[in-house]
Amino acid sequence: MKIKENIYVLELPNINPQSKDFVYPTVIKDKNNLTLIDTGYPGQIDYIKAELEKDGLDINNIKTIILTHHDIDHMGNVKAILKLVPNIEVITFDKEVDYINGSKTPGKVEHMEKNLNKLDEKGKQFYNLFKLFYDNNKIEVTKTVKDNDVINKGEDIRVIATPGHTLGHMSLYIDKYKLLIAGDLLISKDGEVTTCPKELNYD
Repeated sequence: MKIKENIYVLELPNINPQSKDFVYPTVIKDKNNLTLIDTGYPGQIDYIKAELEKDGLDINNIKTIILTHHDIDHMGNVKAILKLVPNIEVITFDKEVDYINGSKTPGKVEHMEKNLNKLDEKGKQFYNLFKLFYDNNKIEVTKTVKDNDVINKGEDIRVIATPGHTLGHMSLYIDKYKLLIAGDLLISKDGEVTTCPKELNYD
């Protein structure tokens, strides 16, 4: 759905069938070029295509993907999009790169590994799914950014370092519209904006 001139939000379903909340990747349009900020849960590429098409946008026009952080519901469809549309620029915060390209074990996987003997059966299933995803979805990052950098994709997008949910989590701010793209600094729960639960934060 269009929220500002040249700025759209994609409404993707939560993979938890009991949840009424959605995942909201953001799209910035610059003439025919699209920048996608975060990509939802794995396996949602058809939803992404359909949401883009609702607004007359084409997935083949994605030129850049910006990742606010490396969690599975943010980088879930990067590899699938890259297979469909090669040569896309991938941008993230410099402290996130090693988790995205597979050089380091992602924070939540590392935490589960340390507590594997304490996990119940469901927890162990989640661990195996997460580990399988990251092992098979290593992404090469094209460009890194730091706090206060500006990414210009038709709009000036200012990088704000917001570590805590992950060590290299970033938020993005478009001053022209007073618009904050918060990643998981803030979340939607039961239709309300709130902070991310402490148990989902690294620090």
